[in-house]
Amino acid sequence: MLVADDLRLALGLNVRLAVAPAPDLHSTIGRVYRTQLDVGVIEEEPDEDETAVDDIREGAATSAPAIKLVNSLIARAIDEGASDLHFEPQPKQLVVRARIDGVMRRLTTISKSMQPAITSRLKIMGELDIAERRAPQDGRVSIRVGGQPMDLRIAVLPTTHGEQIVLRIMNRAGGRLGLPQLGMSPDAEESFSRAIRQPYGAVIACGPTGSGKTTTLYAALDMLNDEDRVLTTIEDPVEYQTPGINQIEVNPKSGLTFARGLRTILRSDPDVLLVGEIRDEETARSSDSPRRRTTCGSTSRSAASSVPAPATPAGSRSTR
Repeated sequence: MLVADDLRLALGLNVRLAVAPAPDLHSTIGRVYRTQLDVGVIEEEPDEDETAVDDIREGAATSAPAIKLVNSLIARAIDEGASDLHFEPQPKQLVVRARIDGVMRRLTTISKSMQPAITSRLKIMGELDIAERRAPQDGRVSIRVGGQPMDLRIAVLPTTHGEQIVLRIMNRAGGRLGLPQLGMSPDAEESFSRAIRQPYGAVIACGPTGSGKTTTLYAALDMLNDEDRVLTTIEDPVEYQTPGINQIEVNPKSGLTFARGLRTILRSDPDVLLVGEIRDEETARSSDSPRRRTTCGSTSRSAASSVPAPATPAGSRSTR
């Protein structure tokens, strides 16, 4: 009670004691005080092939408040394990939400007056055109947070109340889990291991965004990654850079789509193929071809892919 008395005197308010779980307490402290911390831990990584982000263009986004606020929100999203960070313009405010464990959670709301500076700052980070406000744009930036290398994919989409910006957060140095760390029951892990070791067939991971589809499939690839197999992936984007695996990133602007890339990959003699996502019928048909043994020699192939779906039954319907 002495602590409560001290707080009552210091704050001039009535104090009511309560018990809270440690994770909830830490999350609340981070949410309240994160924007007041020194956020200099975020640094853009120089890239020999790209213009340095430190070469800041003129505009409101060069002001310290916008830079610090954006950095603090990115740092908080990373600390809380978010896969995506959303900046959503509303009529009277800018709402910031993060996808954590597949669920959208509101982080904060920001004054509408800060929206132009924050939007410009994010577009500058992704080397996008800050003057273009009517067309979608995509960019990327490599940063370091507390010494950890991270990749951010930046997607800008014009809306009625301004530009919505979504950051896809990818940890290049960590975040990988082996199959035993995924939390499967022993029976489920044994069944899954047996399925992915089959010489041919397809494994499809179904679930909502951020539920761990890619993490699960890469845990499977790690089990198969040896000198006896050729492993190839086609993704958008490549989330985990892995030695020993041929990884291809789709680029629709240059004509490299999932379907077109798959047709070429299937002629390059892969043993195991990971398709990041099945988005259309053409991709599904191309992905289906490794499920049949080829007629030349004894070559066999297996495929793995993901389907965004709220639950497994919905994913099954999507693949029909």
